[in-house]
Amino acid sequence: MKLDQLHYFSAAARFEHIGKAARTLAISPSAVSHCITALEQELGQLLFVRDGKRMLLTSAGKRLAERAEHLLGEVASLKAELSAVTPGLEGHFRLAGAHGLSSRCLVPAWAQLSQNHPKLCGEIYSLRSAEIVGRVITGEIDLGVCFSPQSHPGFETHIIYQSELVIAARKEHPIFKLRPALRRTQLDRFPMAAPKAYQGIDNCETHPLLTTLGLRPQLQFVFDSYEVGSQYLALSNSFALIPDWVLRWPDSALQKVLPDQPAAPVTIAAIWPKSRPPVMAMQRLIEAMEGLLSDG
Repeated sequence: MKLDQLHYFSAAARFEHIGKAARTLAISPSAVSHCITALEQELGQLLFVRDGKRMLLTSAGKRLAERAEHLLGEVASLKAELSAVTPGLEGHFRLAGAHGLSSRCLVPAWAQLSQNHPKLCGEIYSLRSAEIVGRVITGEIDLGVCFSPQSHPGFETHIIYQSELVIAARKEHPIFKLRPALRRTQLDRFPMAAPKAYQGIDNCETHPLLTTLGLRPQLQFVFDSYEVGSQYLALSNSFALIPDWVLRWPDSALQKVLPDQPAAPVTIAAIWPKSRPPVMAMQRLIEAMEGLLSDG
């Protein structure tokens, strides 16, 4: 039994769904399935039973899930303790995060890291994702974190979180007075807000999900920050495609409109210049951001 297996099993148990667990882990669904099968063969016990699309824990699965959460928590605590005493993390780094990611992910992770390593010095910028891509390519930025960057030979990418775009609106929106089955056909009655499209970044303005749902939205508001977009949605009757991670912010006033919406994955990725691989301090920063995003 390996830690990765427990990690994959724990995610499947939490979401009760192979695909959702795989998206959160940024791996393929087959990898999660193979892991669960290997565990069941090793333990000689069924860990899940299917109930439609859901994966329900058996009694043996419940016992393993409880122990797995405890063990993974102990491992995470040990890593944090060892990271705190690791010597040699020092240097001056130029960092950038997309609007929203900068304040809610990059800054908290850097504060956590630099508190334990006072010789670290950081410049942190809040920029559009496309600007981050451009500055990483030219080497002006040592490490950036942004939404769904398109591949480019000038930088390397590490996916730190797999989110999903969901159609969201304020919790008191008139659409929620309708039964879920009727909401899809009524959405076109309301205006749409969307992130601004930039070269080098996948965007939501013409996302294929809108076509799949048969929507022909009227664009009324464009934003370059999910914090700005969320605030606008909270004060209007517009809807927007928003990463589900944003809906989990403690101060979020938004809610998913369509419970049965088709999958629409979106990644949050760390990028760095191809000619300048991340040093230990940047690796630790990436790990810290992964932890913050996973915790919501």
